[in-house]
Amino acid sequence: MKKPISYSPHSRDLLVHGIASAKVGEKQLAYRYLERYLYQDPPVKEQIDAMYYLSLVSPTEAEQRNWIEKILAMDPTEGRARRQLAILDGELDEEKIIDPDRLPGQTTFQVEAGELDRFVCPQCGGRMTFAPDGLSLLCENCETKSLRKKSGRRIEEENFLIALATGQGHSRAVNTQISLCVGCGAEFIIPPQQLTWQCPFCESNYTVVHKEEREILLPGAIIPFHLTEPMAYQYLIKWWQTSESPGEGKFEALQGIYLPMWTFDIGGFIDWQLEEMENRQWYLQSSTKTIFHDDVRVPATRKCPGLMNELINSFDFNGLVPFEDQYLANWMAESYDRPAGDAAISARKVVLDAEHQNLLDENIKPIRNLQLNTRRVTVEQYKLVLVPVWSAMLVLGAERFPVMINGQNGKLFSTFQEEEEGGWFSKMLRWRD
Repeated sequence: MKKPISYSPHSRDLLVHGIASAKVGEKQLAYRYLERYLYQDPPVKEQIDAMYYLSLVSPTEAEQRNWIEKILAMDPTEGRARRQLAILDGELDEEKIIDPDRLPGQTTFQVEAGELDRFVCPQCGGRMTFAPDGLSLLCENCETKSLRKKSGRRIEEENFLIALATGQGHSRAVNTQISLCVGCGAEFIIPPQQLTWQCPFCESNYTVVHKEEREILLPGAIIPFHLTEPMAYQYLIKWWQTSESPGEGKFEALQGIYLPMWTFDIGGFIDWQLEEMENRQWYLQSSTKTIFHDDVRVPATRKCPGLMNELINSFDFNGLVPFEDQYLANWMAESYDRPAGDAAISARKVVLDAEHQNLLDENIKPIRNLQLNTRRVTVEQYKLVLVPVWSAMLVLGAERFPVMINGQNGKLFSTFQEEEEGGWFSKMLRWRD
């Protein structure tokens, strides 16, 4: 066994030459430089750099995998190594890897009529709607009830590293949906953010089934509606009657809709340091903390930003079920207009803020200058979730205030701010003039 040679700054020339040779395709020369460099016992970060490029120039897949596994044993969050392992495992196609600094322009694809599921009653041919009980389809004409077909699917999450390496993590929903109603023959163009539609002529219900994985990501999970329209209206009335605002008002445009959110599983290691006071002296403290945050929620729509963060955190994820098209029968549904890659940045900030506060709360003694290094924090998995919302508009004279009700538990959110003076309405509110 060879004895390691002590490291010197001049030894780094071996790493520089090795990486340069690897980049121009001189694999044998790169291998000799990099292997020799590792015998100098360099710093850990530079060891990882050398082993990564050795994995690229090694002659066999077994040796490539060996170098990658050594890197991950030293740092499980190392992004380059995890991406290379995904390539070796066949989970990531090298041809689909993009340069995040030069994202390709998105192309609009057409989804033709064959991409639709229609829901009709097997007895009378009437329109079937998904009942708020989350369990069945109900005919509006003869009230025939049909239990939904269970696909046996499980809630599955996607590998975020793979999505980020490809265009999938950077794309918005841009498909143009050209749809033909098989009930009456009318043809329509459906907005790209819409997952369901109803023919305005024969009132047939459809859900759009996307097969283009290039742009559209299908939801991985959904929380079915539990509140009916009358129940949602009662929540509105109760909320408004307990307010203290003068004048008259009314609610308009009450509508049930599924809204999208991203969830991210974030884990890794946070390196932190702070100054702690003891005996009137400040002492520097530092350590590393292992973290894991499951299902960090971020809105996937840019609508009503003032309400969305509170709204999405009011849902109980114990009610999540695997997504199936039948849940969208008779319910409007919006797709995402915020790419997963952008949303992940917000999710990381949520985690950073939470860990910052945790460290402040854990310290009994006075502290100052708390600093966190999140270089080794990584987004592991993600999924797109649809949640049920009843939306309405509160109209007060010339002013309009959005109101949103959690369609799972009835929690209500609005941009309306109560006035400090005046009493609550003594008159019953009018529902649509």
